[in-house]
Amino acid sequence: KMLGAVTVMYKKKGFNPEAGDYMWLKYGPDMKIMAQGKADMCIQCHATAKTNDYVVLVPLKKK
Repeated sequence: KMLGAVTVMYKKKGFNPEAGDYMWLKYGPDMKIMAQGKADMCIQCHATAKTNDYVVLVPLKKK
């Protein structure tokens, strides 16, 4: 298996108050930035956890 991407959620005061002041960075396996800033796809998903500071909690799967 190969890592496809790493996405970072970073809180930056004043960046995006409508979405908890978070910005997103998505890095590819070569560590090049694939997406950054106010990523609509990320905001839409994380908005479901607005009451938890936009942090989505997902149980880990046991193998």
